[in-house]
Amino acid sequence: MAFSAIMRRHGGRPHWAKQHDAGPAELAAVYPKFEEFRTVLAKFDPSGLWRNAYIERCIFGRPSAVDQAL
Repeated sequence: MAFSAIMRRHGGRPHWAKQHDAGPAELAAVYPKFEEFRTVLAKFDPSGLWRNAYIERCIFGRPSAVDQAL
């Protein structure tokens, strides 16, 4: 993604509500409370009922069925 490359070059962080290609490792490096956020998600949705492809891929690092179909 061209925008992601520009953002990284200038020290920017991905916006939660915008499309990006950052995974958990990159997000943890730029968001200091990322692991705390993951803990809260896992605590309040332990079975993953309310997760979507974005959450699975970007937050938990697991490809979703949608990602695998592409």
